Amino acid sequence: MKKIGMGVLVIGLAIAWLLLAAQPATATTWELAAETDQGQIRQYYDRDSLQRTDSEVTVISYYINEGETPQRIDYVTAYDCSSNRFKDVEVNGQATADDWQPLIADPLNEAIRDLLCNV
Repeated sequence: MKKIGMGVLVIGLAIAWLLLAAQPATATTWELAAETDQGQIRQYYDRDSLQRTDSEVTVISYYINEGETPQRIDYVTAYDCSSNRFKDVEVNGQATADDWQPLIADPLNEAIRDLLCNV
């Protein structure tokens, strides 16, 4: 009887671990990267989500625009530090087919690039 109880416990713990392991990692350290003069538009990034490969940095971020609906848009964005460009890998959890774009006149993306690439 004791062996059955222990087996049920082990199976229960294994199932709980599998369910928890299947959940996506959540961001834990959101930091403000940039905002407009009035603070109505803001871009935050998760410092704990940074992934570096050579000159490329990928990060999870979100954009708030209090004048639009929806106000929040979530991104996974890659920045190529050596060639001053970026591409959105995911937008609101959906994969994109975006190509690399130059970072020209995009102050919020430029601010994140500066934070990530100048480390």
